[in-house]
Amino acid sequence: MMRSDVLLALTGALATALVWLMLGTAHAAEGEPGSFTWTPSLKLASIVNDNVDYEKGAGDGAPGMRVRPRLELAYRIMGLELGADLGADIHQYSQAYHQASDQFYRAIGWAELGLAPGLRLRFSNALTPYPLRQGRPTDEAANMVQTNRTQLDLRWWHELSNDQEIELGAQAAYFWSEKFSERVPQNGGGFVLDGNFHANYWQGLLFAELQMPVASRTAGYIRGQVSYRSLKEDSDADHLNISLVAGVRSNILPKLDLDLSGGVGLLSFEGLDDKLRALARLDLRYQLDSGWSTVLEAHHLFSVDLIGRDVLESSARIAIEKRFGTATAVELGTFITRFEVDSISSDPDIFGGAEIKLRRQLTRIFQVALSYRHWWNRGTFGSNDFSQNRVVLELSVRL
Repeated sequence: MMRSDVLLALTGALATALVWLMLGTAHAAEGEPGSFTWTPSLKLASIVNDNVDYEKGAGDGAPGMRVRPRLELAYRIMGLELGADLGADIHQYSQAYHQASDQFYRAIGWAELGLAPGLRLRFSNALTPYPLRQGRPTDEAANMVQTNRTQLDLRWWHELSNDQEIELGAQAAYFWSEKFSERVPQNGGGFVLDGNFHANYWQGLLFAELQMPVASRTAGYIRGQVSYRSLKEDSDADHLNISLVAGVRSNILPKLDLDLSGGVGLLSFEGLDDKLRALARLDLRYQLDSGWSTVLEAHHLFSVDLIGRDVLESSARIAIEKRFGTATAVELGTFITRFEVDSISSDPDIFGGAEIKLRRQLTRIFQVALSYRHWWNRGTFGSNDFSQNRVVLELSVRL
């Protein structure tokens, strides 16, 4: 995808959002009640990064900056919800590391309409940056690629007897990306570097979820999902993804939220053996009256990465936050993730890190944050291993 295609998609997304908003405003002018909101914001960050290119070991460092202007729009009227999220993400490093400098666009527009009781239709188009490599930092230009996803969703919800609920859904989507360099398989074996690779694909998805009460403020659920993805540039990566999970969601305590589930997932690639894996998920959030709060996440997932490789991911993350009054907070978090790319090798790739952040609300619209983050990678292929330290001073303005 050329940069001109990005600008065309950006223009289309902006035009779509404006048309929807004008239509909503026109309805409101006819006397129907409507609610329009707009929220501009800006984030300015100064960065010191000691390994901007993820070189083996510690690498070389460079100062940089990041600028993120943003405008959020929303309109609601008579069962119709319209919205847009517009902005940019600009990364700039010193001339010696110009390859780590880049700019990305953000133009998300959506419209959601209630067709009947419990039945909703949603159309969205999202031009956004997307992480290129799993496990690496997701907020740095060196690991981002410009993408666009157009999606249509149809959902139906219905309340059954005994307080049970059922939800059915269907989704169709088209995803495309800007070109990037990637190793692709050759006929007869081996790999070759393709500097003009695009991760473009069509995807269809169906799901059904049944939820039933099991205790006070606690519900159990069963969810089945099937999807098919067809990649434009690599038909060998076309695959069927099926999953079935059962779990429980609970806020049995006023300030505790729990989501625990487990099940099985199946990936089926044409010409390859089907792969069945166990799935598990734990999300726990707990907030204390003394200003302490904790987030614990543990996932064991079987999915497909950006270029169509099957990936078994096991991850754990814990974050602890302490608030001092209403204006100041300190957060400490750490994580570890294990990736196993079955289609290339059974050898795992392990990433980990920790971050500490201090936030201070200066006024109603101004916030400042100072953070330090360490990120590392260890795997069988030692040439890819890296460690990175980053310090960020960020000023946020939200009107």
